[in-house]
Amino acid sequence: MKLLRTFFSLSLAIVVFASCSKDDSTPEEADNTPKPGTSRMITNEVEYHSGLIEGTTSWATWPIAKFPVDPYAVSYSVKLVITGATYTWEADGVTGGFDLIFPNTNSIVDGNYYISLDRTWCAGCTEVDPSWMANYMNFFGTNNNVEITFFY
Repeated sequence: MKLLRTFFSLSLAIVVFASCSKDDSTPEEADNTPKPGTSRMITNEVEYHSGLIEGTTSWATWPIAKFPVDPYAVSYSVKLVITGATYTWEADGVTGGFDLIFPNTNSIVDGNYYISLDRTWCAGCTEVDPSWMANYMNFFGTNNNVEITFFY
């Protein structure tokens, strides 16, 4: 009898705990969808991408803004802080930037935008020259940032 009473007490405690631990938030509180007409800005450091120019035999190095595609954004803006150069585009349009790094995918690879801020390239080279990136780093400095704005 004591064993049965203990079993029922434990069962009741589990039911009470489970009912108290449920998510009591309203759908409005749980919805992380940005409101239309709003925006958010992030700041990233300039990164570098080197490789073949897609569809050619030419090699290049690009200073880039790399950031994730936002499924809710209707447009984007990327500003190179040191120069003030700004590139904007609609989410369903052709990507902004100095040129398209990956034209076949609108500069989107693995869920990230690769936005070109400039380009050094060589048609007669067989590989990337490391001095290209060194020259950018010398020009931009070591603390160069991009401001990325997502418009909703």
